[in-house]
Order: sequence, then structure tokens, then C-alpha cells
Amino acid sequence: MRVAKWPHEAFIANIEKAKALARTQQYVNEFLDDPQVLERHMAKLASLVSDVLGFDFIKDIIEPAQSQAVAAASERFANAPIAVSDEKAARLLPIAMKLMEPVSAVATLRGQTLLEQAVVLGVTAYETYVTDTVGVLLRLNATLMDRFTDELDGSLTYSKIRRHGRDSKEAATRVIVDKYPALDSGKVKGLFDRLVKNKNVFGTEARETSIRKFIEHRHLIVHRAGKIDRKFREKTGSKLGLGTTVELTTTFVMGGLSELSSFAGELQRMLEAEAQEGLEAEPPGDSPE
Repeated sequence: MRVAKWPHEAFIANIEKAKALARTQQYVNEFLDDPQVLERHMAKLASLVSDVLGFDFIKDIIEPAQSQAVAAASERFANAPIAVSDEKAARLLPIAMKLMEPVSAVATLRGQTLLEQAVVLGVTAYETYVTDTVGVLLRLNATLMDRFTDELDGSLTYSKIRRHGRDSKEAATRVIVDKYPALDSGKVKGLFDRLVKNKNVFGTEARETSIRKFIEHRHLIVHRAGKIDRKFREKTGSKLGLGTTVELTTTFVMGGLSELSSFAGELQRMLEAEAQEGLEAEPPGDSPE
């Protein structure tokens, strides 16, 4: 059997980005909720710099410079005529609004915006990894397609083949991928059971449940803007009220991303261990759609 390395490498890169989003949310909240956090960080940095340079960087350089700047600005402001016409005010407003955009944008991130995006990116990376890996297995190992004869006999129409550039193998692969969506853990188990004779590719029921719950959070964020509905409560056991916003924490999101990483890593190692030929390092041609 032949397998590919590139789907897993792309997965790892995207999972690391998702983890970075989750970690950044924590820092953003700290900075926005407590402005002194930045001051404390700067104080620690100044202390390290002072130890290296041999003088107090803040007191000897920064504070004198700030005092001089404030004094100069105060003197100029005191001597400036204060007369703001309606025309000047009209010109000033859009400029002021533009200058406030960075502040408003950062303030919007307070809470769990980045955590939500980390969940979406992580689950999308997982979905893409499973889908691309299955596609490669079917493309590189022609006999595996024979294990899906019944589905293909009923679904592989000429119109589908034509849609894929009259490439019957590509069309058949798409039929199988569509019938076994990566976000349905039950379908994923059935798919890899048929492909590589692994009865439960997730390993344990606890891991499957954890991944399924994480995926449900992605569905809720994407389709309901994070608002709890009955389907989410039924599938996850959540006790949160209908219509309330799902609560995310850095710990939960990082744990979910780690669970996806663990699953994908074990699956990739299993497939590579069974590989009888060299691994495909790069996707053929253009990036897959």
C-alpha cells in the first residue's frame, strides 16, 4: 500500500496556527482587561535590558525622553489658537475614525473570538487531512476502490465522471469521500475499516466522543454564530440555555486541538507502517480543491 506525507504535514501546520490563535486570545484578554499587564511586561523587559547595559533603561532613557516630549507639546498647545470650524471638524471626523480602527479591532477580539476561530481552523484542518488522505489512498492503490463496488455501481454516473474531466478514478474517489464525510466519526470508522481493516481508527470510545464534541462546537460556531440550539445540547450534553453563547476556554480549545493532533499522528503512523513503497511527499500538480 502507498500513502502520502503531505496531508499530515499540512494538517500539522494548520493545527499550530490554531493553537497560536488560542494562546493569543489569552494574552489579548489580559491586555484589554488589565492595562497594567503591558506595563509589567515592559518592566520585566527593562530589568533584563538594564542588567545587560548596566544602567536603568526606563529611568535614564525612556522617561526623560517622554518628559521632554510632553513639555514641548504642552508649550506648543498653550500657544496654539483654538478655533475649530465646522469644515475642519468635518475633515477631522473621518481621520479620527480611521485612527481608531486598530483600537476598535483589537477590542472586538476580547472574549473568545480567537478561540472560536481556532476551533474552526482546527476542525477544518482535521477534515481536510482525513479527506486528502483517503483520496490519496484510493488514487495510489487501485485495488482499494474494489471494496466500494456497491456504492460506485449505484452512484458513479456519466455526468459525475464528466464533471471530473472524464477521469473515472477521480469521480469515483469523490463519490466515496462524499459518502463517508470526515466530520461524521461513525462514517470515518466504517471507511477506515474497509480501507485498512481497522475496526476503530479512533482507538477508544473516549477519544471518539471527545473529537465528536469538538466538531459539534465548530458546527455551532459556523452555523449558529455560537448560539446554543437543541441539536448541540443533545449531541454534547451541554446544560447551557437555548440561545446563549457557547462558552470556550483556552484549556478546552487547546485540549481539543491536541486530541485532533494525537488522532491524526497515530493514523498517519499506522498508514506509513503499512506502506510497502515510498511515501508521496508532495501533492501531484495543483493543490487539491
